[in-house]
Amino acid sequence: MGAFIYVKIPSANATDAGLQRYQAGLDDALLAQGLGAVIGWGSSMGEENRGGHRELAFHRIDIEVEDVERARPLLRQALSVLGAPAGSELHYSLGAARYQDVLGGGDWRLAEGLAD
Repeated sequence: MGAFIYVKIPSANATDAGLQRYQAGLDDALLAQGLGAVIGWGSSMGEENRGGHRELAFHRIDIEVEDVERARPLLRQALSVLGAPAGSELHYSLGAARYQDVLGGGDWRLAEGLAD
């Protein structure tokens, strides 16, 4: 394997079963095409609010792939089929530059550059 990609799925109204469905669905899609595999997942907390409480911000799925350019369209399609919510993000690097593809209202905005 050669490259690392991660998926961020907004946590609003997410259930454990739904999140496991994303992980399994992405892993199945990658393995079927011989492009990589899900290597881990977890949840990330948001900023602390005035009461000192931190809400769940997003669910993260870590993926290792053979070829970023071949894996990206497959992952976007799988996320759409799995019903990923608007605001879902696919993070990756090409060379030294970092990018994200972002799911809007049914369409993906591709290769948005990220600052270091």
